[in-house]
Amino acid sequence: MGRLLEDSGLKVKGASVLLLTDNVFYGEVVLEGGQNGEGRDRRVDARPSDAVEFAVRAGATIRVAENLFEEEGFRSKEVFMERWG
Repeated sequence: MGRLLEDSGLKVKGASVLLLTDNVFYGEVVLEGGQNGEGRDRRVDARPSDAVEFAVRAGATIRVAENLFEEEGFRSKEVFMERWG
């Protein structure tokens, strides 16, 4: 997949974990660039695990919606960052 993005002139700018609905997480990959030179970001729906993997390989930003920390049992973002940040 990395080669496909590279050949298309796209780069992974980041990943987001956006939503939890019916015990299913939803995410997206944020891409930048492209052969047409539009220069605008493109957001592509993805499983969060895939989105995070792309971002890690690219050294890109990973974002998680703050409300997911509370919904999934973390008292606060700071607790999460202390343990795994």
